[in-house]
Amino acid sequence: MLTITHQSPGPDLFQCCRKGDLERAKYYACLCGHFDLVLYLLESGARCDASTFDGERCIYGALTDEIRKTLRKYSVITSRVKRREEYQEFLRRLLDDGTESDVTFHVHNATTIRAHKGILGARSPYFGQQFLGRWRHRGTISLRNSLVDGEAFRLIVEWLYTAQVKIEAKLVEDVKRLCKQCKLDRLENDLEAAVLKAENFVHSKRGLNINHVQVESSESEAVLQSDLRALANAGLPDKLKPPEASLRDHQEARPPILEPYFDIVFTAQGLEFHGHKPAYLFQALFSARSDYFRALIHDHFHEASYDSVHDQLSIPIHNIPAEVFAAIMSHIYSNEQELTTKNVYEVLEAADLYLLPSLKRQCGNFLSQFLDLDNVVSLLQTARLFGLPRLEHQCTEFIAMNIEGMVQNEDFRALVLHDASLIQERQETDSIDIVDEIRYFLKTDLNSIAAIEDASKKLDLINDMLQEIGFDV
Repeated sequence: MLTITHQSPGPDLFQCCRKGDLERAKYYACLCGHFDLVLYLLESGARCDASTFDGERCIYGALTDEIRKTLRKYSVITSRVKRREEYQEFLRRLLDDGTESDVTFHVHNATTIRAHKGILGARSPYFGQQFLGRWRHRGTISLRNSLVDGEAFRLIVEWLYTAQVKIEAKLVEDVKRLCKQCKLDRLENDLEAAVLKAENFVHSKRGLNINHVQVESSESEAVLQSDLRALANAGLPDKLKPPEASLRDHQEARPPILEPYFDIVFTAQGLEFHGHKPAYLFQALFSARSDYFRALIHDHFHEASYDSVHDQLSIPIHNIPAEVFAAIMSHIYSNEQELTTKNVYEVLEAADLYLLPSLKRQCGNFLSQFLDLDNVVSLLQTARLFGLPRLEHQCTEFIAMNIEGMVQNEDFRALVLHDASLIQERQETDSIDIVDEIRYFLKTDLNSIAAIEDASKKLDLINDMLQEIGFDV
């Protein structure tokens, strides 16, 4: 990560003021106080560290409370970044552990790589064609070409799994050669862009050498998810398959999906979801992402049946609508799913049942977009029920910021009484969880007399409500 420091425009601005150059002073002034601009800078990598002199001065001089609050709370590691990293780390573990792998590559220099035909075939037309051609039905493949470097081959396999890879400088040319052989144009382009960026930086700094190149791009990450989503769609019942145009949202031709080799079937509401146990890594993905599915597939619950005629394992799915199971399947493969106000609660319940915490968090993030005075209490209770601390935090903050409209809300008063009842042999001096959390939000970030007075009025509203429902303050 590079940190670039630019000279402050302060002296220039002071000179403008002394000379009466109002146009230039207005130019600098127009950049102040725009929340969208602040958010754009933060999302683009700008830092505002309150522990530094400049950061503290920036927060102190913020034009509005909204900007000041954003500067304090903004984290470079956003929920979207966390979700992306979790997904790629899951795929990296899948490769490193060789979980349920169905193909092993032996490179001439004693490198062994265990992988899954499903991922390689879905991600690369070259690998897909090889698995349908000369590598058909082969579980072990030996690469004896002396021009194929084992470590370079492992790196391109890692990129196919995660859409990002760290390459030693001495291996760059070997990786490029394999990119041409395996027709991985996107990886080759990303690699060339990364090398050019590194070289330009080195040219600006004397005494530096390139040891490694980090290859990654948001476009390649989107293609990774799209490729695996297409693989998931191949196993959906015809009734639930999306239109062909929506299977891919980029312009490249879809890699050839391997020949249907369905040996595991989930049945929900009479519809069959075909899975690809070894050849398409269905078991590997489901087992690796969910302990529940691992136990279900290995028949710890004794619910699976085996059809010897079709060589298939059949597992019934109970009490889950087929459309919801389709969303579960999409999430497991691609970390994305279609959430709507109609299905989000059912998907959330299924994610809780199937032990998919990442999907639960995504449901919580989706619900947080619809907070209002009428539903905030029910959403807070939902957050508590399903263990969604971020959603609970957002609901509590919303109540605190809108306490004037909440103190007469019957659902909110019932929530206060419920929290109070959870304390056994409650004394008058005992606190109430929801009230304590609201008071915390009201008492933080008070950096002006007006803010202190506003918080005091809101705290008085809470105290008055508590007295009305029978609690001493």
